[in-house]
Amino acid sequence: MPHVDTYFDQTYLKAGHLDGQQQTFTIAEVKKEPVQNQEGTQHKPVIRFQERPERFVVNKTNARRIAALYGTDVGQWIGKLLTIYVTQCEAWGKTTECIRVVEKVPSGNGPKGKA
Repeated sequence: MPHVDTYFDQTYLKAGHLDGQQQTFTIAEVKKEPVQNQEGTQHKPVIRFQERPERFVVNKTNARRIAALYGTDVGQWIGKLLTIYVTQCEAWGKTTECIRVVEKVPSGNGPKGKA
């Protein structure tokens, strides 16, 4: 059965979209966008992948992991492969599913994610 996340807003990538699988995607674009969360509206980096319609909102933890892989100039991230996975994290006082970036440059023949 589909994860509950797949029944709601498909604008942003959610943990449920990954089917519990580590997946690799190609970064097509990085833009700063206003994103609404429990703290209000904040401007955050948002990644568009070539292989997915949903966009990936990048928090500080994931931004630092990507910067460690590809540098702090987000323009240099374009065209690079990024592997992400689902784990548990603390957010707004509770444990929840979240997406994290693997801290290693993906190897192999390119994206393994599902569109």
